[in-house]
Amino acid sequence: MSNTEEQLITCQICKQKMQIPPSIKCIPKTLPCFHTFCSSCLSDAETNSNNGKIDCSICYESHEVKVNKLPNDYNIIRILESINHHSDVFNCDFCEPKGAALYKCLDCEAFYCDQHKSLHPKRLTSIHKFISLNDTQNESALISPIVIKCDIEGHQMKDLDIFCEKCDKLICQN
Repeated sequence: MSNTEEQLITCQICKQKMQIPPSIKCIPKTLPCFHTFCSSCLSDAETNSNNGKIDCSICYESHEVKVNKLPNDYNIIRILESINHHSDVFNCDFCEPKGAALYKCLDCEAFYCDQHKSLHPKRLTSIHKFISLNDTQNESALISPIVIKCDIEGHQMKDLDIFCEKCDKLICQN
């Protein structure tokens, strides 16, 4: 593992390796300033706050948020999944119960089994690019950032890239 990856998956407050849900301890959570810390440290900061705000220990911005309302940092979760599943075993995002994924869509960042990959073009768009998880040349694409698209009519191709503190959610620029 590279030094950069090690830094990304380590909480900068407690210096512990972050964990993948459903673990309830040390899940990577993103503050509105886009800095990520583990849920345990943020919960401690929330509990110990005398003004109801959480101060970011990197940029020192103060946020009036509840830890249980903060979004998980799915970029870090994917890196953790890649490290934890060193054998490159990923689950299909659409199977119940979870089945093994064979493909990843680079556009929507979802993992697919054979059956659900064939449904993908009908569900979104046929121009999305897939990679095979069996191809070792595609390893770096497995930990690429996740881009969440807007679900409002007419905005479907817009990225959710701004956090609205008033609405307490990610929004697109429109």
